[in-house]
Amino acid sequence: MNDVRVVKNTALKGGKHVKFVFEKDGAVFNAIMFGADYEVFNYTRGEKIDIMFNLDINEYNNYRSVQLVIRDIRRAESIRVKEEEANQRYIDIINGADFSKDESVVPDRNDFAIVYRVLLSEKSTCVSESRLKSAVGEKINQIKLFVILDILDEMGLCNIKRDGNGLIEYTVNNVSEKVDLEKSVLLTKLKARQK
Repeated sequence: MNDVRVVKNTALKGGKHVKFVFEKDGAVFNAIMFGADYEVFNYTRGEKIDIMFNLDINEYNNYRSVQLVIRDIRRAESIRVKEEEANQRYIDIINGADFSKDESVVPDRNDFAIVYRVLLSEKSTCVSESRLKSAVGEKINQIKLFVILDILDEMGLCNIKRDGNGLIEYTVNNVSEKVDLEKSVLLTKLKARQK
């Protein structure tokens, strides 16, 4: 089933299974994914995903209901295509392609603060790009988010490693002195190239 919207997800059995509530075309349904690490499959509310599942009968406290048993799950194809296009545009810009101010690539101080706070608040040192994008909000597009991560890494505030498959491993460094982000080589180059 494609383009299913996540309404809610919950860790079960200490994070070994994930229970979902999904919505598609106005219909709401329950699903479970056994043997799934909640930290990996913790899709955010409103996120669109594609799922493969089997139907099963859930019996609990003498109540029977139909539930979906998820066999495979991933970000929706429609979303992945947009993310791949944005990722390619980011690569093009980093490699010198022209870009306009309307593309909102160059971050300001508030953008850095939003991303840095989200990284500090995450419970693990690995986060999906889609979860991070959702956590930082609509103001920061994917290209700007990647630029911010690059600059935080460049300036030593964080160590960032993107795996190319949608996961970001990171550590937030303990920095004792104030860091002037305006001294970033990347930020300076992007500001000079912005049209």
